[in-house]
Amino acid sequence: MPSLMAAAAGASLRLGTDPVAACFDALRGQVYGAMYAFHPDRVDSLVEPALLTPAEFVRVAPVRPRLVVGGGGPGFADQMTDWAGAPPVPLESLPPAATMLLALLGRPGVGRTLDDPATAEPVYGRPAEAQAQWEARHGRPFPDSSGRAG
Repeated sequence: MPSLMAAAAGASLRLGTDPVAACFDALRGQVYGAMYAFHPDRVDSLVEPALLTPAEFVRVAPVRPRLVVGGGGPGFADQMTDWAGAPPVPLESLPPAATMLLALLGRPGVGRTLDDPATAEPVYGRPAEAQAQWEARHGRPFPDSSGRAG
């Protein structure tokens, strides 16, 4: 279950089923964004978590959100305010993510099934900034850091 969903769920407590967008700064002019509608018996993903520019996020959204959580960083706050009609809700004003995740457990649409929780890997969307810079500087993929011979 993504942290974007947890943040949006915290804001939805005041909104009922109105759509809530969440976006975090992903650097390089992009945001990690998603949009949800929270119902008592399910969660609808209106925009699946994705790596987008703010303009792309607005374009792919099927509806205008009632609120945007996080805002995607200071460079995007004005764009998100224009889109939602209200300033982004800061993450620090929301209930803790763990509290929201626990409250959502068991609702259809909340998370993916893990084949083996012991070996499951998170989905980050793209390499870390440090890895991207290393690869650009060296002109090749980052070496495998798992300790396995390649």
